[in-house]
Amino acid sequence: MVEGKASLVVDLGNSETRVMTIFGKSQAGNPRKRLSILSNKFGELPGRDSRLLRNPDYNASNSKVFMVGEDSVFCTGYMCDREKGTASLRPSASIKKYDSNITMYSIRLALLEGLYHIADMTGSNIDSVNVDWNISVLLPPSDLELGAEKIKANILNLDRIEFLIPSFTKKVNIENVRVFPEGFCAFIGEVFENSKKIRDGYIEVLNSSTLVIDIGAGTTDFCCIKDTKLVDGSRHSEETGGNQVFQIMNREIRKEIGKNLPEDSLRAASVTGKIKIGAIEKDITDIINIARKNVATKLSSAIRNYLESSDFSIYDMENILICGGGAEECGENMKALGEFLKDDLKVWMSYSKFLEIPTTERVVTKDGAEYLEKVKVSPRLLNIIGAGVLSEN
Repeated sequence: MVEGKASLVVDLGNSETRVMTIFGKSQAGNPRKRLSILSNKFGELPGRDSRLLRNPDYNASNSKVFMVGEDSVFCTGYMCDREKGTASLRPSASIKKYDSNITMYSIRLALLEGLYHIADMTGSNIDSVNVDWNISVLLPPSDLELGAEKIKANILNLDRIEFLIPSFTKKVNIENVRVFPEGFCAFIGEVFENSKKIRDGYIEVLNSSTLVIDIGAGTTDFCCIKDTKLVDGSRHSEETGGNQVFQIMNREIRKEIGKNLPEDSLRAASVTGKIKIGAIEKDITDIINIARKNVATKLSSAIRNYLESSDFSIYDMENILICGGGAEECGENMKALGEFLKDDLKVWMSYSKFLEIPTTERVVTKDGAEYLEKVKVSPRLLNIIGAGVLSEN
């Protein structure tokens, strides 16, 4: 039996759910961590006797099916994508995470993933893992006041998870729930490594002011950090993000092919720069760059209005951190939404320094030997990395 206390960190994104489990320590004395990215698309099934549960195409490696209450059954993964398609349920910027049923579906899925993480760390199976959980979740900074206590109560009320695929039921003991603001966590992930070690070259950032711009799928969050503290009254969310890029892309593509493309196709095209029309692969990098530039201009105007309505002037901001999925590097001949935004901000925030996304070391094996390789941290993972630092015990 594997017992003890474990931390589960859940970043409830609009395009995916990111889950980190922290349990025990490595041989080097650092907290042991595992990180997974999970689908946040769900579909409701008719019940426990659904024919889909007997379909051999679906198994625990590609699909998850779980109970909500005594009667409701939901699926995610391959089963959801194949059977529900565009009718699947997923987060929406119009519904707050603390009010969304999808949040609690994701928490169930995250707990199962946390058990898999611990089983992997300890060389055991999930049936033998019996831990007490401390859970950390992230919310947009502007939602903390209204949403923190509500989401805490919802999670603390969960005492059992029941999955039909895989066949698994377990009581869960959640001792504590903490809520951290997105953006602030990204700043912590930017400045600190494991065990709250300050990254090389970041000491001066700790004692300065930083504007954090966290570009998500549905919203972009702003906040100001002063001497590692989140400034009261600086939290703001703008309902502009990567989804608006997809809307512009879809509008322009529809002019040519006469129909709408599903969001998943647009999302893939925004990475590759290409879409398939019949047997022809069409390059749409120009459309994507124009869409991103237009959304970046809108965001730049929103940031100016945000600063003008706050107690800060543009001359107070020593650093700017642009993070989130919108800052992710793109394919050839394309610029990230965050890069277009940076170009715009440089014009009127020329006194500020842009913080670069940090690098981290990972172990790679080559020719039977292990080497440390430096890789850039994904800007969409900065929030959960920072929340992981805050959740270390």
